[in-house]
Amino acid sequence: MLTGDALPIAKNIAYQVGLGDNVITMAKVQEAKARTNSRDMELENSDGIAQIYPEDKFSIVKDLQRLGHVVGMTGDGVNDAPALGQAEVGIAVKNASDIAKDSASAVLTADGIDGIIAMVKTSRTIYQRIYSWTLMMVARKSNIIGYIVLMLLISRSFMLSITGTVIMLFLGDFGSMALSSDNVRSSLKPDSFKVSRLFGVSGWLEY
Repeated sequence: MLTGDALPIAKNIAYQVGLGDNVITMAKVQEAKARTNSRDMELENSDGIAQIYPEDKFSIVKDLQRLGHVVGMTGDGVNDAPALGQAEVGIAVKNASDIAKDSASAVLTADGIDGIIAMVKTSRTIYQRIYSWTLMMVARKSNIIGYIVLMLLISRSFMLSITGTVIMLFLGDFGSMALSSDNVRSSLKPDSFKVSRLFGVSGWLEY
């Protein structure tokens, strides 16, 4: 939690929503900056930071990204706009200011955080569909290339017969029809696109 409120208020709010009780001030984070890796440790171990300015929110988001985190940021005011724009997923709440909504990646249309959970699940499901389609396309193209090369080696001719062309088209159509009834599920953890894994799985499916 990043807030400009005083430390006692921030601690009380963090306790009520179950974030934890390790809430520190931005002054403590700035003091730790002078010591090697101390600022990073403070950010990693804290449950919230109080008494911060808008530019502090922006810098903290950048620091968390530098540490390898995928950052989601919620906000409603003008002062949240820079951090919302910097975060991988900036989320403006229902009654947020216009500039916060413009800077965010998504805008909640109802009260509460249930919309965030639904958004994450939907986005991960979309990713799985895109990944499945890409996986199928790579396997399909590799299969067609292998088939053409095999026919060339057998016939020793660069001419592809009509029968061979029809078979090749049917092989591609079966793959497309299989995707029309996919039943993907959202992953439990954030996804990462790895080309080596994609080609490895595609090659295994092909053979």
